[in-house]
Amino acid sequence: MNKEKLYIDGDYVDSAKGRTIAVVSPINQEILAQVADATKKDVELAVLAAKNSQRVWKNVPFLEKIQLASKFLDYLKEHRDEIVKTMVEELGSAITFTESTQFDFYIRELEDLLELLDGFEFIESFRGYDMVKDPVGVVACITPWNYPLGQITKKILPALLMGNSVILKPSTQTPLTAHWVAKAIDAAGYPRGVFNLLTGKGSRLGDCLTTHPDINMVTFTGSTEVGTKVAASAMTHMKRVTMELGGKSASIILEGADLDLALDKTLDTVCYNSGQTCSALTRLLVPEKMKHQVEQMLLEKVENYKVGHPFNRDVQMGPVQSFSQLEKIRNYIAIGLDEGAKLLYGESPKDMKVKPVIFTNVKNNMKIAQDEIFGPVLCVISYRDTDEAISLANDSEYGLSGAVFGEQEEATAVARELKTGNIFVNTASKTTNVPFGGFKYSGVGRENGIEGVLEFVELKALINPLD
Repeated sequence: MNKEKLYIDGDYVDSAKGRTIAVVSPINQEILAQVADATKKDVELAVLAAKNSQRVWKNVPFLEKIQLASKFLDYLKEHRDEIVKTMVEELGSAITFTESTQFDFYIRELEDLLELLDGFEFIESFRGYDMVKDPVGVVACITPWNYPLGQITKKILPALLMGNSVILKPSTQTPLTAHWVAKAIDAAGYPRGVFNLLTGKGSRLGDCLTTHPDINMVTFTGSTEVGTKVAASAMTHMKRVTMELGGKSASIILEGADLDLALDKTLDTVCYNSGQTCSALTRLLVPEKMKHQVEQMLLEKVENYKVGHPFNRDVQMGPVQSFSQLEKIRNYIAIGLDEGAKLLYGESPKDMKVKPVIFTNVKNNMKIAQDEIFGPVLCVISYRDTDEAISLANDSEYGLSGAVFGEQEEATAVARELKTGNIFVNTASKTTNVPFGGFKYSGVGRENGIEGVLEFVELKALINPLD
């Protein structure tokens, strides 16, 4: 069995106390590997390495940073099949989805980022002053389990390109993909200490990272519950923070919408990755007069999502990642029934292979309509008029994503009224380097695009005498 080590200051090392954590596959509950369980001492070593290396790294010419990033990407692409296999084994996502979305999309995103940064200016001159973009310093990246490659690369590469050094703390549930990232960094030839990988329990490492005086920034992706604690701890020490947190996004169907398009796109977000996606469109808002028609079409379309072994190419949905996720989904199904919602499709899951669940007759104030379930559970909510649809969509503590389907002009007008970070209108699809982040309890800051890159710099106004 593989035993994966920490990666600190350019070397693979055991944790200070030699402890390990088992990585268990959701497919068959077999142990895939043991990963090092880092300690406070390991954090100290990683921070020291990152701090020392950053002093030199920040002055490395930008072109050299771009070249190293290209080599990093080349390594990932050369090992595509192995990395995909790792993600399927530790996450349980269906292989076709893993290839297209978990890997290929994020590689294109990084390739487009390098193209986007061509000609990037670290100093911009204005009348009377120069605006200088300095690196923040040492950045702690804390990432989740549901998108184990993309959630890492969209943090570490922009941070490194802006001259920061990085300490990566991935989820204990899917840490093996992070080891491929470390291998890619090593193979690309990054200077020692610029990138460090710490695997281990978040309850221990999170506090060490957020309170360490030599860490200048914390970027976190995960649940709102944990994220608020991470942000509070980091801000106590006045660190820069970015938070990409939970969601309960609404998909609004207007009269005249293409129902096939609307329902296919909505169900895809709810079902792919077994619903373990923060931006999933888990609230479907439909006009009262169209409710029955929409329900009948949902019953037909949901049958297209086959649940089974994730390495089977005919399968769209593998198992959920853990027993705790399974229990959470079961609990929310029970809550929905107790609240008076009607189970239109599906049932309480008997095992990890969770089939889609559709509730109808849902009121927007029900827990199943307000809480992030993080499973393939869709809530159908009816509305009387467009104003009520907008009000219902915005009546959430979250504001991460959303979609509107209808006549283009009206759909765009409705989209402009929604308090959410990303909104898809009709045929619009996810594209690379669109800034991503949320309103309200969905987070602080943005990832992707120039806006995401600028999260990793401090702006310094160098004021010059006027002629």
